[in-house]
Amino acid sequence: MMMQEEQIPDLLRLQKALSVEVENDFVDIQGRQYRFSEFLCLSFGKTPPLENINQRQKWQAIAVEFARYGELSYSQRQ
Repeated sequence: MMMQEEQIPDLLRLQKALSVEVENDFVDIQGRQYRFSEFLCLSFGKTPPLENINQRQKWQAIAVEFARYGELSYSQRQ
């Protein structure tokens, strides 16, 4: 049971990271430990215990997109 809880991303931290990135004009801001894109990639890489394979694949696809965040244009980051 404890293992599953550790795999669920902290949605409050994700929301805060998104807000800070928006406030800083989508520059892939450096946080205490990670850049914005790294943090989101790692967070979405922790797929919650979902039974539906399609939902798991969506989480993993989001992680892959954030891995490419630094390569995106300003408008794509928005």
